[in-house]
Amino acid sequence: MSTVTPENMKQSHNDTEPFEVFYDSHCPMCKAEIEMIRRKDKRGQMKLTDIADVNFDPKSTGKTLDELMREIHGRYADGTLVIGVEVFREIYGRLGFGFLVRPTRWAIIRWPMDMAYRLFAGIRYRAALKRYNKGNCELPVDSFPNSNLQSKLHSEGSPTTAQLESSVSN
Repeated sequence: MSTVTPENMKQSHNDTEPFEVFYDSHCPMCKAEIEMIRRKDKRGQMKLTDIADVNFDPKSTGKTLDELMREIHGRYADGTLVIGVEVFREIYGRLGFGFLVRPTRWAIIRWPMDMAYRLFAGIRYRAALKRYNKGNCELPVDSFPNSNLQSKLHSEGSPTTAQLESSVSN
């Protein structure tokens, strides 16, 4: 399965097929964004997949749930994955905001936007870990958080916030 990045972005994907967006419904900001996308998606351009749903299986993505939680992922109908800001560019381009998306591909704007998103994604991921630690998250223990903590979860019980946050830097 290939992955689209700004460096190898293909412009030739068929935009008549729905673009799948993987999102975390337990994240309030993500949930609000997805609700807005649902309202704007009058032509059925998006397939919205909740990775926080207990029935979600990440195997079809070739990624772990932990990887999907770290930053937004999307997928074209041909199976090609898109990660990070490129997902938002694809979403908003399909929803008719191409005139706003185009400048974000210019190097002088793309780089700061990509860096700002990575910073945001790290903060969002730590918030997801805290929700998980407080028991407000229904994600299965064997798939989130990352495998470095799985043995601690099973042998020591629930990890501390410090243990969870230290796993983010691994």
